[in-house]
This record gives sequence, structure tokens and C-alpha cells, in this order.
Amino acid sequence: MVSQLTGEANEKEESKENEASQDSAEEMPAMEESDTEEYYEGLPDDHKAETDDPLPPGDGEKNASGTAEPDRNNYSIPASEDDSDSKAEPQEADGIIISDDGEIVQKEEMEVDEQRSDPESGRIIRKEEAYQFTAFDFFDKAQELVSTYPDLLEMDILGYSADGRSVYAVVMGKGIRDRSYEELYIRRYQLMMEAGNHSRETINSYLLMMTIEDYCMDVHDSSHIPDVNISAILDQSTFHFLILTNPDGYDAVKHGVDAIRNTTLRQNLIRLLDGRSLSLLKAGIEGTDRNRNFEDEYYHVGTKRWINQFYSKNANSPKEPSLGNYPGPYPASAIETQLVQNYIKRYPFRAFISYHSMGQVVYYVKEYLSTSFNENVLKPFAEMAAASTGYRTIHYVSSTSAGGYFTHYAVNLTQKPAVTIETTAIRAYPTSIEYYETEYDRVQLLPYQAMQYVINKGYYPYKVYVGGKFFKDYQSEAYANGVAEKFKGKVVTQVGTPVYEYILVHTDGRKISFSVASGAPFINNGRSMLPVRRVAETLGADVDWNQKLYRAEIYWDDQCIEIPINRDYIYINGKRIEMDTINLLEHNRTYVPLRYVFQGMGYEVSWKWENRRHNIRIDSP
Repeated sequence: MVSQLTGEANEKEESKENEASQDSAEEMPAMEESDTEEYYEGLPDDHKAETDDPLPPGDGEKNASGTAEPDRNNYSIPASEDDSDSKAEPQEADGIIISDDGEIVQKEEMEVDEQRSDPESGRIIRKEEAYQFTAFDFFDKAQELVSTYPDLLEMDILGYSADGRSVYAVVMGKGIRDRSYEELYIRRYQLMMEAGNHSRETINSYLLMMTIEDYCMDVHDSSHIPDVNISAILDQSTFHFLILTNPDGYDAVKHGVDAIRNTTLRQNLIRLLDGRSLSLLKAGIEGTDRNRNFEDEYYHVGTKRWINQFYSKNANSPKEPSLGNYPGPYPASAIETQLVQNYIKRYPFRAFISYHSMGQVVYYVKEYLSTSFNENVLKPFAEMAAASTGYRTIHYVSSTSAGGYFTHYAVNLTQKPAVTIETTAIRAYPTSIEYYETEYDRVQLLPYQAMQYVINKGYYPYKVYVGGKFFKDYQSEAYANGVAEKFKGKVVTQVGTPVYEYILVHTDGRKISFSVASGAPFINNGRSMLPVRRVAETLGADVDWNQKLYRAEIYWDDQCIEIPINRDYIYINGKRIEMDTINLLEHNRTYVPLRYVFQGMGYEVSWKWENRRHNIRIDSP
């Protein structure tokens, strides 16, 4: 059993004091080292569940979290009252418009004038609308962006929150739907941005959405953003925007407790608030602070062991669900935390930016890591972020700093730079619309300049491969060995860009290419696991998903192969075939041990180690 934090919390009394301080929005004073977390409510260092009835996913295969997508049942936000003083709409007839004052103007001329006077004309993301967005609205607009720029954007649904909202990434890269996984995610540099971690910090999802749209617009019109070339940077890079990682909390703060659809979750939130303002809610709706809930283990190269500091660094945090700072009963107890951690593990990110809102500062220090690492890896990236935004860097760690932060997890796993940027100088929540434009002006170029920074760094020589696929790279061979031991991988010393996979698959002399959409092969318990749909359809077979029986089915000539998930057997024309490993469902794709399935289809399967790769051949008999 995982031990829980013990002690008593005085959170309710502190929150009432904090609520009183919310009554007026004041400019924050310059932060000195003596300032405490009581004033900044958890800022120092990195700022500082399932639904009742999950429903089956639309296409039969579950999402990355293993949960099925629920029916959204969009709730409605009450419409504002009609403005009785508003002017009548201009009258229109046969290509002309009679304006309010009786003038006749050409329709086309009026439209051009309106576009010139409206800087948001033609945009998908518009400030006034975005200010009223629900989490569902953000998701819908993200989908609209993906549909509008299919050559640049793709949506990756990581899973679903406790109340059934999507947690997703919008991924930006040239030719993202046509290029191979290796080209998009190994031969291009990866940068991750995440926002919406704290419920009440409501501006940052808008900032990321605006960034996505402006970058796409600049690719199609290089004059859209002056003095930058987004198209050129995308020749070498892929951006990952995690728009809203705590969607339930966002909707509660922006639209009230009735926005929470699950009755139990809604009632629990009402009890948690105990009459206090939703503007105090940093945590998720169940009372776990997402930015203290991440696993917090780092590898100590001197002792050659992993140090778990989650409990020790959170020793002074609340010991029960609260409006903020409660780290949860154990690391990654919240489903959203698990989804984000899994996403960090999936790609070889070069750097991370976490968007929060309090103080216009940049945090980066990890005092438990070496001075050299802080000075040579973390500090330069933080100074780049400060120069880009005009924010101040914080060069120390407060005595009230806790653990379990997003940036702790990212840095501890990857040894790459990560910063927390705090947008807005005003301490009032949810963030007022009057700050949306000014803060966006500050942060618009940050991802672009961060990517320029990491491209210049390249890959490090000590590369860890897990399950036959490239995992992460490190400057320190000792740290790489620690990661390889933890994830049962191996370290390979390689200069320059890594080989993506140790597994190459050919059928009848033709290489089978794999993409993000199709899934890629990997090794599990010594067995090569292949995404069944991609390989089987390449061989000319048909693949169906049986949601009722939770299995994939391959139809080829007169054969039917049934592949039940999480079972160590398959059926070929009704005959049960035992295996020494299980069929898996990973990232919405069914994976099978190739030899059993494809030999069962009558193919000859051979394996050879050559040129530092597993070369697999699937040949016709």
C-alpha cells in the first residue's frame, strides 16, 4: 500500500484569508527572496477517476488512457440579455447595402472596410468568444484549426478527465499526416507546451490557441508575423501544444459548479468549497493540485539510485483534499497527471514550457540537481524565455517550495530544460479579458524562439532505447544508465540523430512504413509486437474491431483470426492458439506478437539482426 502524507491541514483558514485578498486586483510587488508562498499561493519554484458510466469509443478502440470516450452532452452557458439600445442591422438588397444613416454603399466595400477595422477578421480564435469558452469549446475550436490546416496540424487525444472532458495535444509539423513517425518525431526536434494545469488560471489555454493559429497563418503568409519565419523552423521541428490539462477545473471556475456533469463530482466540489469562492480553486475538482501530483524521482549518479522526493518535498503541504497545494494521496493519482506523464514519455522532447499565471516571472531552478546542471542546462533556457517575454527570471528556490511539479517530472526524466512561465502581473481569478491581448503580445514568439534554442543544441551522445525504439538522449552516461535500468532499456553511444527503431518490417521485399496514426512496432518481453491493422491491411487482409467482445478480427481469404485484448492466445478459424505473451491495446491500436498471427495467416516469418536493427521479414509462402 502506498503510504499517504500525514499531519493536519490548516488549509480552510488560509483559503479564507486568501479569498479576502482576492477582493481587489493589485499589481504584484517585486518578489524578494523573503517573500513567502502564503502571499503567492504556491508560486515558488515551478508555481508551485473515472466517470460514473464510461461509454464505448466511437471506432471501437479505446483511448490512450484505456478509458472509453463518454458522451459529451454539452451543457449550455446562459446567454446574455438582449441589448435594447443596439442599432438595427443594415438593410441589404441586390449587392448594395443601405446603412443606418441612409447611405447606399456597395456590399463588397463595406465588407472590406469591416475587415480593415477588425483585426480578428477571418480568425478562428477570437478574444471575445474565447473568453467565454468552455473546455468543450476549446476542443471544438482545436478541431476546427486542425481541419483548416490539415497540412500542419493533427490532434492527439490523450484520454479523458474524471468528468469526461478530452485531454489532448494539438501537434504542429509540416506534412504531419503524410510523414513517417521517424521523420516527424526523431529527425525533427520536439518542443512541448502545456497550460491549464491550475483551475483558476484561465488565460493560458487562449494564449496557446492563438499561438497555434498565428503560426499556421504565418506559414501560409510569411508576412503575418513580422521578422520570423515559422515555415523554415517547421522544416526542422514539431510543436506539441497541450491546451488544457485540467479541463474540469477550468469549467468549474469559469462557469460554476453546475458545469460539472457528474453528480458525485459536483457534490464533492460543493463540499470542498464550503461556501468559498471558486476563484480560489487551484486544484482539480476533487481537491488534488495537479501541479503537485507528478511523480518526483531523480537519479542520483553518486549513489546510483533513484531518489523519490515526492513525499519529503510535500511534507508541509495540505494532508487532505483542498482548494490548492494538496499533492494527492500518491504520485500521479489524478488521471490527467497520468496522461501528461505518458505523453512526456512518448516523444524525445528537447524542452518544456509550462504556462501558469501569477507574476510575469520565469522559474527554472531545481535545487536538488547539481549546480552545473542548473547553470548550464536550465538557466540559459530560462534566460531565453525571459528575454522573449520580458518576464523576470527567479534564480532561487523559496523555503516553502514543494514537489510534484510538472517541470520536476519533465527534467528528472529527460534531463532537458523546462521552465514555468507566469503570465499576468495581476492577482485576480479568473483572469480578466483586459489582459488577454497584452499577455499574448508577450508570449507569442516564445515557442518559436525556444525551438530555435533547442535546434542549436542537437542530440546528446548517450541514447536510451526501450523495447527496440529510441526513448531519450542524455549528456551524462551515468544518468542514461540510470534511465535504461529503470525502463529496462539499453544505452547506445551514437553521435548525432538517433536511429528511431531497432525494428524494420518488410513484406515480400517491400518495407512497411509506420506513422503516428498507424502505430509503430516495439518489443515486449522479448517479443516483437506489431500494430495489427497496418501490417494486415498491407498484406491485403481486412481488419475489424469487435467492441462487444473487445477484440480485433482479421479476415484473409478463407481465414478468420480473432485477437482478444490482454489475452495470451488467439483463435484461427475457431482453433485456440496459445502464446507466451499477450495481445495489447496501446494508443488506440491493437498490437500482436507477429510470429503467431502472421504464421497463422500462412506467411513465412524470419528475423535477423543487421545494421544495429531488428530486421523482420514477412514473406508469402
